[in-house]
Amino acid sequence: MSVNGTTIVEPVSITDVRTVLGESAYDLASLCRSSRINKWARYKPVISSRTDITSRALYEQMASAVTVNWGFDKTGFISGTSISALVEQAIAGDADWHYDRPTSGVCRLGDFAGYNHAALPPCSLSLPTGTVLAGSGIPLSLSAAAKDGGLGLEDFKASIGGSTAWSSMQWAIALVQYRGTTSEKITMTLLGPVTSNVNRSFALSATGTFDIVVMITNATTPNQTGGAYYYMLIPGGYTSLKVITSWVDFWRVSFQKGYNATGTILSQLKFSFGITNHSDQGIVVSVFIITRPKGAAISGTPSASGSYRVLASQTLTATATKAVNISVTAENSYEVACGYILSGTVHWYKVTGGGEVSQSQAWTVLGLIASAGSGVSPSPNK
Repeated sequence: MSVNGTTIVEPVSITDVRTVLGESAYDLASLCRSSRINKWARYKPVISSRTDITSRALYEQMASAVTVNWGFDKTGFISGTSISALVEQAIAGDADWHYDRPTSGVCRLGDFAGYNHAALPPCSLSLPTGTVLAGSGIPLSLSAAAKDGGLGLEDFKASIGGSTAWSSMQWAIALVQYRGTTSEKITMTLLGPVTSNVNRSFALSATGTFDIVVMITNATTPNQTGGAYYYMLIPGGYTSLKVITSWVDFWRVSFQKGYNATGTILSQLKFSFGITNHSDQGIVVSVFIITRPKGAAISGTPSASGSYRVLASQTLTATATKAVNISVTAENSYEVACGYILSGTVHWYKVTGGGEVSQSQAWTVLGLIASAGSGVSPSPNK
C-alpha cells in the first residue's frame, strides 16, 4: 500500500485512494468526483484534458495555470475589478473557495500522487456574524505560506497578475456600507505585505451594517483605477455584520400632544418608543421620559420618583422587539428627554431622533417637537 499516514505516495493505486478517502467505489471517475476529497490538498483531481501528466512537475505546471487554478473556481474569490465586485462574488459564490471536481472528461489516477487528506488552507478565518458591539475586534491570523500538503497564496499568483502583481500584494480588510446603492462607502485598511504574517485584532469603531472582506490586493486605495489591480478573498474572509453601540436598540416611533382651552398646557403627552434586544439573553430595561422647566437641574439616575418623571420597566427576551407607550403632562415651554437604563447604566436620547447623546444634549423644548406622523425618528442602529 502506497500510503504514508494521510498522504498517498507513488505508485498510486485505486486501493490507496479508496483507503485514504474512505470510499467504497472502485471506479476512477467516482473517486475523482468524491465529496470526501480535501480541497485544500495541493495534489488532487483537477479539470484538464491533458493526458501527459507523468510527474509532479508536470502536474504543477497544469494545476497552476490560470484556466485550472489548482481546481478552484476563481470567480468566487478573485476580482480584477473592485472590492464591490469581490463582495458580490463572495455572496453569489463560495466565500470559502469552491473546488471544481472533474465531473466529466479526463480523470487521472496520478492526480492523487502526493494527496494529503489532512491538508490545511494557508490561512482560514472564522469571522463573527450577526450583531456585535462597536469596539469589538475581528481576530486576524494571516499567513501566505503553504501548510503541510497544502497550497500557499503565492501558488495562485498566475490568477492575480503574475509575479509583478504578487510582489506588491498586501493584506487588507475592507468595510463596505450601503452596498449597491449610490451612497456606497468603502473603507480599506492595509495590514502589511503579504510576505509577512499578520496576527492582530482589527477594531470595529464605526456603527452600521457592513459587508466585510479580508483579502490580499495590490491596490492602495479602494476600487483603485489606472492599472491592473486585483483583490483576492482569503478563505472564510467574508462576513456581514451589524455594528451597534449597545445591545439595546432604542428609538422614538411617534409623539402626540394635546392642548387645554388656553393652549398653554399640554395634557397627556403620548410618546411611543421602540426597543430591541439584540443579545441572545433576556434583559430587563427601564425606559424613561423626563420633562423639566427649561434649564432646571436634573440630578441622579432617572426614576419614577419626583415631578415630571415616568419610568416603564420592560422585560425583553432574546432578540425581541417591543413597543413602549408612555404618557406624561407638562407645559409647552418645558424641556423633555428620554432614554433607557440597562444594568445600571443610563442611555440618553433626544425625542426628536438620532443616536445616544449625553444628558446635557438630550433636552428638547416640548413646543418644538413634531406631533405624530411628522417626526418618526428611527435610531441609527435601525
